Amino acid sequence: MIHLNKLNLKDQTTKGFTLIEVLAVIILIGILFSIVAPSWLAFMNRQRANGARDQVLQALRLAQSEAQRTRRPYQVIFNPGDATTVPGVAVVSGAADCSVAGVTFEPLGSGGNTQGSGGFQPGMVGLVTTQDCIVFDEKGRVQGAEADLPYVVTLTAPAGADRGERCAIVQTLLGAIRVASEGEPNCGG
Repeated sequence: MIHLNKLNLKDQTTKGFTLIEVLAVIILIGILFSIVAPSWLAFMNRQRANGARDQVLQALRLAQSEAQRTRRPYQVIFNPGDATTVPGVAVVSGAADCSVAGVTFEPLGSGGNTQGSGGFQPGMVGLVTTQDCIVFDEKGRVQGAEADLPYVVTLTAPAGADRGERCAIVQTLLGAIRVASEGEPNCGG
């Protein structure tokens, strides 16, 4: 009987992991995470910049198509934001004076792919434009832009980043709109 108890006791003590094995696994997971984390953050920043650019592009195309449809001028007004507010964009019909009085800006990230819950927080996305306002006339053409084209709206994530720029560009007087990434003509650098 004593012999059977020793066998049962031996089986019970050899099951499981030692403390050193568990620590080794935790350390390996930590090392892998430290290797992956910068790439993940860069990916998330690119996705944020792409989402913000897509929202600006949508606003530009909406203003242009509504100007053609209603035969009235439409303007896209940009708010670059600051340390306490998220950059925003507004599509406004009527007078082409680019006045921001009474304009409600839709914050970037409020209606699109923000990669996470809620919208962007201040500092997550930066917006820089060559024009604070772009006006489309009743035929969808860019109004008053003879010498200033192309109009470039540059978006970065995080705000003020010197890499990973994404741009929405109004290229011609006829209102041709295109997108670009850092390193492409008229975007970044």
